[in-house]
Amino acid sequence: MVIKTLDKTYTVIREMIGQYSIDRYICREDETEVLATLICIRDKDVIRSVVDFLMQQHRSRTFADFKDCFFFEGALYAAFAYKEGESVSAVLAESEALLEQRLVMLHSVLEKMMLLAMPNYFMWDALDRTQVIFTEDLEVFFQYGFWKITDYESFSFALVQEQFGKLFEVVFAEELIKESVPRFLDFLQLLKKGYFEDLPELFTAYDRLMKEVLAEPESDSQMPKTWPFRLWDAILAWFPTVKRIIVAVCVKYALLVSLIFC
Repeated sequence: MVIKTLDKTYTVIREMIGQYSIDRYICREDETEVLATLICIRDKDVIRSVVDFLMQQHRSRTFADFKDCFFFEGALYAAFAYKEGESVSAVLAESEALLEQRLVMLHSVLEKMMLLAMPNYFMWDALDRTQVIFTEDLEVFFQYGFWKITDYESFSFALVQEQFGKLFEVVFAEELIKESVPRFLDFLQLLKKGYFEDLPELFTAYDRLMKEVLAEPESDSQMPKTWPFRLWDAILAWFPTVKRIIVAVCVKYALLVSLIFC
């Protein structure tokens, strides 16, 4: 499949998961050999409701990932930068990333969003855990699904924070479940409440959080703070000692029995 504009030709390499009336393609721009994601909108009502918003993003040139917006055979297309990689969920599933590495990964996400100058809607869309992508050297970039694109005007930064909070819960699931890093729990609550005014404020707060957590002794950040976890760790710590006592008692009892009956 080939999609053409006045000065570009996109050859479709593969189709990605889309939704009703909206298709997503990975394409090669034939003139430059650069890869791109093409979002195709076919529904006329959807086109009418979003075309001005998308054309504005293209004309402004501030949203760096947004490369082109054009019509082809009656459909509206939006072109975005693309790189090969794996979603954050896949990266976490395939490797036991250390806490420091995971902290840096999310720091990179916020940093990249700052550089891209993304509108609230696209920040929300890109922060879906299936669309935050890391290359082999852990460079971050985003895919765009155009989920709820017709509601783009209703997306406040509070919704962006909520979406980032969901990603935060995925990346630091172990620490949040064990409550081993209390600062994470406090930060997550701020995200859910929409505490931060804008992306620079959120980035500054996360940067401070990361530095504080990394400055803590490893034992402090790994030790669960709630009593059930402390009790369980105490039981595990005492188990070898208790086991040796039980074995010693059993051996002594066995010798006593053998002396009585022999």
